[in-house]
Amino acid sequence: MKEIKLLSRGIFEKRIMDSHVRTRTMTTKEFVLGHLIGPLGVRKFSILGFSLAALAGIAGLLNPEMPVWAIVTGFIKNVGLIPYAYVTASLFSSALDNVEYKTGMRLDGMLGIAVIGVIQGLIYSPFAGLYETILLRKGFDAGLALQSPGVIRWISFCFWGLDIMIAAVYIIVLLLYTLERKIPEINAALLERRKQAELKNGVEWIDPEELSRREREEIAREHEENRIADLKAKCEKKGLDFEAENEKYLKKKAEKEAKKK
Repeated sequence: MKEIKLLSRGIFEKRIMDSHVRTRTMTTKEFVLGHLIGPLGVRKFSILGFSLAALAGIAGLLNPEMPVWAIVTGFIKNVGLIPYAYVTASLFSSALDNVEYKTGMRLDGMLGIAVIGVIQGLIYSPFAGLYETILLRKGFDAGLALQSPGVIRWISFCFWGLDIMIAAVYIIVLLLYTLERKIPEINAALLERRKQAELKNGVEWIDPEELSRREREEIAREHEENRIADLKAKCEKKGLDFEAENEKYLKKKAEKEAKKK
């Protein structure tokens, strides 16, 4: 686990639906994605990913009946859709920050998530039934090893064609999205507002950097306490000398840290 400090222009420095969080740690997945995004930023990285997905989808539609070709293009398409799964939600969070910056109102929260979930359910359910209905009308038979051309075309359209259209819509929206360059200014203004609000209410204000440092120290302290407790239990069980075993561990740790430097 590593600390996030405005990695890749702000991505992952806040939870997806709540940018009020001052500090947090990031997972390995977020760490890897942050370095993949690098200097491109979320918007350009997403456009690149969706473009890759669209091109792979078009390639897949050219020869959907060839298994190896379908697997390769399907894999490339899914790689291109990584922004959809993990990255673009941070743009939504930035949009919420922008609304708060302009109006002073915060729109996220559990009610907002619930409303979004209901809308998604109302959209997804009919399409799931429509897929099955059309598939059966095309003559799909689960007992057949080789399906009819109509069934293959319909499955190909749903697997590649729909993602091509979705990627195209995302690309158009992202080309019109210009908020990313304003995020540092917006985040700084919102942070200052919260600072003044807490000071006005008599609440101690702790700078995010200082809060992050305290969190790191607390995590390190707890980790060391647990390590010592586990080592003592191990030594008592196996009849080992705790001081000697602890010295071995500290020596190995110092050697590893020296190699990193």
